[in-house]
Amino acid sequence: MTTSKLTKKKASRSRYDQEHPTKSFRLKSRESNERLQAYLEATGSSISDLVERALNGLPFELPDISKIKDAEYAQGYYEGYEDGYERGKGGLPYPTKLMTRRARQQVIEVFKKTGRLPV
Repeated sequence: MTTSKLTKKKASRSRYDQEHPTKSFRLKSRESNERLQAYLEATGSSISDLVERALNGLPFELPDISKIKDAEYAQGYYEGYEDGYERGKGGLPYPTKLMTRRARQQVIEVFKKTGRLPV
């Protein structure tokens, strides 16, 4: 069995790949492919030109992903905080690193059976 040598990408190729990302897709039907080819031949444009024109003509604003991630993080943080507060208020123990594996398994089994953690 032969192994091929790994080739190192040239710096210029890496920069080109970063500045010109590649996307691929499949068309749903043969008719769509024929219509696409006819359109491209008639207009003399490329698929990337077609996609760019379609994206530039979008009437809606794309959502800000960083705001969405921040909101999801805050929601998870506050849910965890409320859960910890309720557990602390009720005196429910958490399985911790100080507990042995057997003790953690027992706590989990009791919780599965009763739906409550042992106090």
